[in-house]
Amino acid sequence: MSECYRKFDRKDWTKILTAPRPLVNNMNLIELAKNINADNFIAESPIQSYLNHTWMGQIHHSTSMLRILLCFIPPLFMLLRYNKRNMSAEEKQQWEKDQQKKMRKRAGIKSLVVRTSLTGDLEDDVMSLVPAPNRRKVYWNEAIIAYYTSPATKFTLHFITYFIFLAFYGYTLLVRPEKQGLVSNRCNISYYDIILCLWILGQIPSEWHQLMQQNPVTLTEKLRVHFREVFNVLDIVGIATYLASFTLKAISPKEAEMPISGELTKHNVYHIISIIAFLLLGLRIIQVLEVSMKTGPKIIMIGKMMVDFILFLFLIAIFLITYGICSQALQTPNQDKVSGFSLYNVILLPALNVFGEIGLEDMQASFIEGHCATGEGTCEEDIETLLATNTVASTHYYFLQILMFLYLLFVNVLLLNLLIAIFSNTYETIESEAAKIWKVQWCAVVVEFTHKQPLPNPFSLIWYLVFSIRWFVTKLQCRNCEPCIQETEVPPDIDYYDLHMKEAEARENYSIQKEEEDEEGDIRKSLKFIKDKLMISQLNSLQANVSSMRSMSVDQSEQQVRDIKHHSTHRDARKSPYIGTDIQRTLLADRNVPWEVAFPYNPPDFTEPEILKNTDKFTVDPSNTSNIIGAFNKVLEIDGDEVDRVSFCGTYQVIEGLPLNPRGRTGLSGRGQLNRWGPNQTAEPIVTRWARDLNDNQIILHGHPVLEFVGIFLKESRKWAIPGGPIRHGEQLTTALKREFGEDALGSTEMDTDQKELVRVMLKEHLALGIAVYKGYVDDPRNTDNAWVESHAINYHDGLGTSFSRFPLRASTDGESLSAEWITLDRNLDLYGNHEWILEKVCFHRHAYNPFSTSAKKQLPVVAT
Repeated sequence: MSECYRKFDRKDWTKILTAPRPLVNNMNLIELAKNINADNFIAESPIQSYLNHTWMGQIHHSTSMLRILLCFIPPLFMLLRYNKRNMSAEEKQQWEKDQQKKMRKRAGIKSLVVRTSLTGDLEDDVMSLVPAPNRRKVYWNEAIIAYYTSPATKFTLHFITYFIFLAFYGYTLLVRPEKQGLVSNRCNISYYDIILCLWILGQIPSEWHQLMQQNPVTLTEKLRVHFREVFNVLDIVGIATYLASFTLKAISPKEAEMPISGELTKHNVYHIISIIAFLLLGLRIIQVLEVSMKTGPKIIMIGKMMVDFILFLFLIAIFLITYGICSQALQTPNQDKVSGFSLYNVILLPALNVFGEIGLEDMQASFIEGHCATGEGTCEEDIETLLATNTVASTHYYFLQILMFLYLLFVNVLLLNLLIAIFSNTYETIESEAAKIWKVQWCAVVVEFTHKQPLPNPFSLIWYLVFSIRWFVTKLQCRNCEPCIQETEVPPDIDYYDLHMKEAEARENYSIQKEEEDEEGDIRKSLKFIKDKLMISQLNSLQANVSSMRSMSVDQSEQQVRDIKHHSTHRDARKSPYIGTDIQRTLLADRNVPWEVAFPYNPPDFTEPEILKNTDKFTVDPSNTSNIIGAFNKVLEIDGDEVDRVSFCGTYQVIEGLPLNPRGRTGLSGRGQLNRWGPNQTAEPIVTRWARDLNDNQIILHGHPVLEFVGIFLKESRKWAIPGGPIRHGEQLTTALKREFGEDALGSTEMDTDQKELVRVMLKEHLALGIAVYKGYVDDPRNTDNAWVESHAINYHDGLGTSFSRFPLRASTDGESLSAEWITLDRNLDLYGNHEWILEKVCFHRHAYNPFSTSAKKQLPVVAT
């Protein structure tokens, strides 16, 4: 799922996550993960990102819960910030018509000039129309629906009304029914009781609706999953308890006041039952604390500790009851029968002893009374006289003292400290996984309130009444209508083929990435072992040793060694002079490149003057980083579009407001020719095909086919390079890849409208599916200490030679490149930056001939048969 999140845009990724799967009862991936307790899947960052957006609905994610609560009364909710909505085709068409009207009005033109296009079709000549935006602001009627259907709003309103309900319930318990306004002089039911009963009855369809939303098909399985949640059990038991008290109160005869002495009446019984119901329903408030990251894990700790505490009660009950029986037998040895007071002494008094209530005077009085009936000696009021004159009593008394000492020693010292140790272990265990546990609990809350009705109790009765009427009418209309019945049972219209293709592509990329990581790990361990044993310090010697490993092929071993060499330290980023200038970098030895190595270092500072003149905040960062210092290592939003400052290398350091290059020193500070501080993300489309001879047969070398790629010849460096460039603000990766290839290799910037549309259609058709070759740091000569290039390199391969070969290659007109051509991979190619290393990875993924390998030998091409 993380691979899907990185590879696809939010729309496609959300579709993969939320699409119902017919093979598992139309559950989506989140519901399936909840059902099988896949906690690690739910706790992943992409899933939590989706849950956070789902929680807020169409309300902007920066809105606080307090603002949502304060804007409850219309039209205050219009003051909130909402996410922009995608414009439909009709809305875009209407927007363009409005633009045309404005342009005609400004220019004084009453009609558009109609001309004939190159294809012979008639079209409107729109004079420099701005493209229609993809998103728009929400209207007031959409804001109403967005506000009241947001899970965050529903959660807030439900629990605010629940607080009011509990306060109202508590008032009815504290005030006599006569003061609440009785419905009739013959019953005990007041108008407040009627309101409470309606409130409780409104909870019943809500519980049923929540039960039916459970994923299992059978009712038994739904009940099992539903009652797995403690709060659902509290709701059901609390509702049943209150209805029992209300029924008992309704059928009981009216009494002037509650009797506080004498026999226990029905009035006392239903009053006690009402108190128990209030206690159960009041515990539901704890769910409010589950939403918070700080208090949520604490609630889970309480639940886990309750399990430990119940087990502890069984253990302490053994000591308590054993000591209680022995103590009572020593105090009253000749009882005629076991009375309720005896049971009180057996169970309650030992329990009070644990909390320090020893009760020596009561115990001595009971002891004297019990031993006066033995017939030995006379009954004395003084315990000392009794012990001096009664041998049996003295024996029992001293044995009782020893027994009490041992009991308190074991219980207070041993068992209570054992309970504290158990609680501490539970706390440490949950604290270490607090974030993961809270994320799973958070998922359950989001799913519950996503499906919950928008109106809180008791207004939910109206919603359920309308819903029931609509359902009943629909059933009557569709009773004899087979197509209608089938339509309600068919899953939503989803292109499952496209969905499975995207999932397969993500799985392939993930598998390749995993294999590479595993192989790199094995090679790194092997290299470390060889270096420790043979004391080899040169990388070339390491390559010779690694090539002797029989567990992998020579090409794979060299590929991994080059990976290690590529990632160990940057080279091109330290070359002098700085590209396009006469500025000399500070000379650095390899050992002084890491920031962890301390040595005198004062590099020159340079930022391209043209970049400093650019004030567009969407394209170029300001020269002073004080305004953006909090944005590093984050993805922040600027006017509705995201600016990604997260590095593929992980979290980078920010010292004195400036980000530090994760690969170490470069000998130059500032931004150089780069637009942004920190990572500058680029898109590099690598378009390849198989090299063929004059007879259109594949050229084979060393048993592998030879690759050709679309390359551009750079004017300044006089080197061949892969087309590519920076990802613009708010631009998706796929859009950037198509734009860069069109501008660098097809010269689309100088094309007319018809040619641009042709190129757009061709790129959309052929640059659709590719494999991620590399995503990470680039050893680029433009890098500095505070700004560096990171690349998305995606390979699009034309296996049959029938798609990309039709592209009319042409260099861009911006003057940066001189030509764009199909280039056969050759070891004598002079390639820009780390493009040789990236093309090596393409060969590795495509199982193609690798001319950059040291084992590649010169030989004549062999024609494939």
